[in-house]
Amino acid sequence: MSRKLGLSILALLALTGCGSNYDLEVKQCNEGSRKACEVIASTKIATERVTTASGKKLLQEEIIAIKAKEEKLAKEKAKAARIAAEKATWGDWIYSIEDDEASGKKGKSATLSSENTLDFSFPYGGEQHGSLMIRQHPRYGFDAIVSIEKGQILCSTYSNPYILVRFDGGGVQRFECQEAADRDSTYVFMTNAEGFESQMRRAKMVYITLTFYQEGSQTLKFKVKGFDPSKV
Repeated sequence: MSRKLGLSILALLALTGCGSNYDLEVKQCNEGSRKACEVIASTKIATERVTTASGKKLLQEEIIAIKAKEEKLAKEKAKAARIAAEKATWGDWIYSIEDDEASGKKGKSATLSSENTLDFSFPYGGEQHGSLMIRQHPRYGFDAIVSIEKGQILCSTYSNPYILVRFDGGGVQRFECQEAADRDSTYVFMTNAEGFESQMRRAKMVYITLTFYQEGSQTLKFKVKGFDPSKV
C-alpha cells in the first residue's frame, strides 16, 4: 500500500495488526525521514519503536508541533465561543441610509426594537414593541427618538416635559423630551440626544419610561449593546 494513505487509516492498520506500512514508517523515521516521523507522531501510537537519535529528535519535534497546533486551535475555538456569547447579548440594530430630497444629501439612522412589549386598552389594543432611533439628518441634525406603533405618548413643555432613562443598573435620569412638529404622538425627541447617545454607547441595557395617554407610565427595555456609531 502507498504512503499516501490517510493518517487515520495508517493508525487503524497499526492497531489491527496490519502493520507493514506502519513498520515502514518506523524504519524510515529511524533513518531520519521527517515525513515518516510526522506520520508516527500524528497516529500517537508505538512511538517507543523509534530508537535512533535522529529519529527521536525529529519525532519529538513533530510531537511538539502537533501539541502547539492543538493548543492554538483550542484557543481559537475558545475565543470564537467568547465572541459568540458576547454577540448574543447585542441588540439587533438596523442601520439605514436615506436620501433627503430637500437638501440633496443623505441621512443615516440606527433603529432598535424594544425587548418587551406594551399592550394598551381600546382603541390601541394589541401587543406592540417600542422603538429607539439614533438619527443624523442633513437638515434636522442629530436626534434620539423614541416611538411606539400605536397610542399617545404624553410629552409637552407644559405637562410632561421629561422622560425617565436608566442605563444598566445606574440611577434614573430625566431627559427633556419634545413632541414632533407634526403633532404625531407616537414618537418623541430627546432634546439632549448627544448626551443620551454618549451614555448609551457604554451601556448594555437602556430602560426608557414614558407616560401614555390613559395608560400611565410604562417602561420600554432596549438591548443597546453592539451599537456602531460609525454607521450613523
